[in-house]
Amino acid sequence: MPGGLFPELFYNHPNMYIMLWILIYFLYAGAFSSIALSFGIFIKNKFVTLILPFIFYIMVGMLAELSDKLIYSPQCFLYLTTRQSFSIIVFEFIIIFIVTIALFCVGGYKHETY
Repeated sequence: MPGGLFPELFYNHPNMYIMLWILIYFLYAGAFSSIALSFGIFIKNKFVTLILPFIFYIMVGMLAELSDKLIYSPQCFLYLTTRQSFSIIVFEFIIIFIVTIALFCVGGYKHETY
């Protein structure tokens, strides 16, 4: 497939290719759950906290579609039949991770009881 992620790995070692995608999905699941964790400190409503990662996922997809930058949308690059760029996948994961960890640390520091 043109534009796919690591086509040589797919043809030479298909099991490694599948394991790589499982790892990417695992990391992104953790990143999206950390969004709920970090906002759970500030928002006390459990249902809003639970739905925030989904809202973030949809909003990033909408903003990427409106700006014609679909390559930055997790809806597109986590779908295996579209163009992917490993650097964008890693960059977006790092951004999500850093922002949510910073929010979690700031909120945890403010709500510390000791």
